[in-house]
Amino acid sequence: MKMSGSQIIQAPREVVWKGLNDPKILQQSIPGCETIDAAAPTEMSAKVVLKIGPVKATFKGAVTLSDINAPESYRISGKGEGGLAGFASGGATVKLTENGAAETLME
Repeated sequence: MKMSGSQIIQAPREVVWKGLNDPKILQQSIPGCETIDAAAPTEMSAKVVLKIGPVKATFKGAVTLSDINAPESYRISGKGEGGLAGFASGGATVKLTENGAAETLME
């Protein structure tokens, strides 16, 4: 599955960058993420619940931030085990650009 999109956030890029590096805020930006705990600034563990049709699975695994170019971009990737549901992996490239005096465009 491939997803893409952008979001305008009414905040300076540095504020958005700081939020996307905060595990509690990052948790809110990952669909189905129930917990995320930082082991290091770029390494985290997470629990994600996904529901596809009638099947609901809980995945536990690792989230990694790489290709960091603060405060402009990074790559977030994750891999998890879901027991009988198998495994899941995914990732995204996050790019923050100034879109005005107090806006940030996240792609």
